[in-house]
Amino acid sequence: MVACIFLALLLILALVRISIRYDSKKSNAILQKQLVATEERKLDEKIKASKKNPSPYQYNYWDNIIDGSEMIEVDHSEISSQLLLDNWNIVANYYHVIKAEVAAIKTENIPEDDIFAHMSYPEKLMEDFYKRALVSAKDVLTAHFIKIHEKSELLRKPEAVTPLKVLDIVYSMYSDDQFYISVEPARTFYDQALSKHVSELDMKHTFSLAPSDVLSAILEELNVTYEDFIEIFPNTHGLFAQLATECWATAKSKTNSNILGFLMYGSGGIDYDLETGKRIDDAELEVYYENKGIYIEKDAEV
Repeated sequence: MVACIFLALLLILALVRISIRYDSKKSNAILQKQLVATEERKLDEKIKASKKNPSPYQYNYWDNIIDGSEMIEVDHSEISSQLLLDNWNIVANYYHVIKAEVAAIKTENIPEDDIFAHMSYPEKLMEDFYKRALVSAKDVLTAHFIKIHEKSELLRKPEAVTPLKVLDIVYSMYSDDQFYISVEPARTFYDQALSKHVSELDMKHTFSLAPSDVLSAILEELNVTYEDFIEIFPNTHGLFAQLATECWATAKSKTNSNILGFLMYGSGGIDYDLETGKRIDDAELEVYYENKGIYIEKDAEV
């Protein structure tokens, strides 16, 4: 009798536990649905709010304006800079985008003196205008390289016994629109006592609208305090290397020359192989050219 009562109690307890678990699962499922519904409602409210108050940063649209795929007409009635007015067909889109970016930054209550540091399009302007300047120098630089390949025998004295295989092209940049290059037998490989001529080119780009002048004028029109442009100046060395590599390849194809070129910055530290356009660490230069079958021979000429 007692055993039957005990068994019945166990059965009742089991049923109670099952009922509790079921209610708990049901309660958790309801809670989960409520949480999901709450998150969906919040997301929906966020989307609606973003449509009512879109982000002031419209980078895709601004990029399209810069590259010309989005056509707009920019008012210049309030422009006082004569430089900008005289070149409005070139600078208008940049002015519009930079003005829009400044307005977007101001919505975040950025201090006036810090606005320039938060901007991205000044660097874009500097790079684009520097590219324009380089393009205008392309034909002159190519012609100079052709002359070097055609007259390479002038770079060494007659008593030099080793063939000329590598040239150093040393370049310097004086300003936004002017550069200087000199060409000579590679000093790493050849005895300089046997080098008799250095070919030089000192030229000013025909595209004379300096990027820094344009940017200064735009920022002054917008009353933006700006810093030294050296901090945002584009990758001038890389851009110049791209141009030089292209001009060098054209010159070699027209002269059937096998001479290799090594582009180096005048003050050192930034070097490129003109055959590939790739940067070379100065410490790895000898090994790099040994892999091309070129070795240091200047000691054999002494």
